[in-house]
Amino acid sequence: MLALNTEQLHLRTMVESDWPLFVRLHTEPLTMQFVFGELAEEQIRKGFDHRLPAWTPQSEHWLCLVVIDKASKQELGVSGMRILSPGHAEV
Repeated sequence: MLALNTEQLHLRTMVESDWPLFVRLHTEPLTMQFVFGELAEEQIRKGFDHRLPAWTPQSEHWLCLVVIDKASKQELGVSGMRILSPGHAEV
């Protein structure tokens, strides 16, 4: 499992038990209006499952990290990236 740490944040690879967080984030209307709009749970699940396999820089799927506040242990959200081509990534 990939883990990154800063003074205030802990980031770790998303795992199956993060489904409730992922679906909650993808069903918050105020957030989703700026991203995709409303998604069916089936679409959300497909996106979640696509991000679960082990990631390498050669992967075509997203590296998805859960962002956690170190002080409160609260899960703040997810962040990710995927390599589009050498030297180009989408965050």
